[in-house]
Amino acid sequence: MTTRLVLIICGVILLVFAADHFFLHLDFPVRAARRLGQAIEYIAFWR
Repeated sequence: MTTRLVLIICGVILLVFAADHFFLHLDFPVRAARRLGQAIEYIAFWR
């Protein structure tokens, strides 16, 4: 019973870490594109 509980807790923690990692990777291209867009606007503005 206790080992099963520990396994369940470890599984939940792993799932949370995996989901966090996955969403970070999903968010990264969006943020990079936004930053690139801002940089392009900035360069175009100062020309």
